[in-house]
Amino acid sequence: MVITEPVVYRTFMPGASPAAFAVALPGNHYYCWDAGECRLRYAWTKGGFIRGNQVHWSSNGKPVAKFNGLPYYRAQTSKLNPEDYKHLAETARSTPFYDTTEAVDFPIKIEGVDGFPKYKGYRLIQGYPEFIYKVGDYEVRELIRTSKNNLGITRKFSVSPKIPITFKLTPDGSSSYSSSTGNISSDGTLKLTAKQAMEFDLTIIEKNPAAPAATQTQGSKK
Repeated sequence: MVITEPVVYRTFMPGASPAAFAVALPGNHYYCWDAGECRLRYAWTKGGFIRGNQVHWSSNGKPVAKFNGLPYYRAQTSKLNPEDYKHLAETARSTPFYDTTEAVDFPIKIEGVDGFPKYKGYRLIQGYPEFIYKVGDYEVRELIRTSKNNLGITRKFSVSPKIPITFKLTPDGSSSYSSSTGNISSDGTLKLTAKQAMEFDLTIIEKNPAAPAATQTQGSKK
C-alpha cells in the first residue's frame, strides 16, 4: 500500500531511547525520531513501515517495534556502534539496546550553550509532526516531509532567537545530503549565521532507491 498521508506512532523503537516516534510519510519514506534526545535517529524506505503485536503495543519497551527495512540514513551517536544498526530489526533480543540521554554528541551546537536539549512537545501541521525542543534558551522546531520527487526526506528547521549554529550531519554511504543555505563540509559539518539559522532545510537523499513494498500497512495514528 502506498502511504498517502502521514502516520505517527509514539512507540518503542530499536536504537532509540524509550521516548521515540515512528513516522510514515507520503511516498513510503519512514523515520524514527527520538524525543528523549531530540534528534532524528534514522530514515528508511525499503522493507516497509513498522510492525508490532499486542505484546509490543502494551509493553514497557520489550520488545521494540519490528521493521524489515535497512536505514539509508543513520545519525551518529556516542552510545551506538556502527555495527549495531545491523540489528535494528531484531525484536527478540533479551535486552533491546537503547541510546540514552547520556549521549554527548547532540548535532546542533551553539557557542556558549552546554547541557542536553529539552523536548517541549510537538504539534501537527497538515498531519506532519513538528517537533519542538530547546537548546539552552533557544527554541528549535523541526518538521520532516518527503523530499522533492520522493527521493528522500527534507528536514525544515527554525531556530529562535537568532543565533549562529553549527550542525553536524553523519556521513553515510547510503545517502547524500544538501542544505538550503550554507555549505556542508566533507565531514558533515554545516555552519550557519544567525540569519541563516532562523529557517533552513536539510535534505537527505537515498542513493540506491527501490520501489516501495506492495504490502505496506498504513495503520492509524496514535
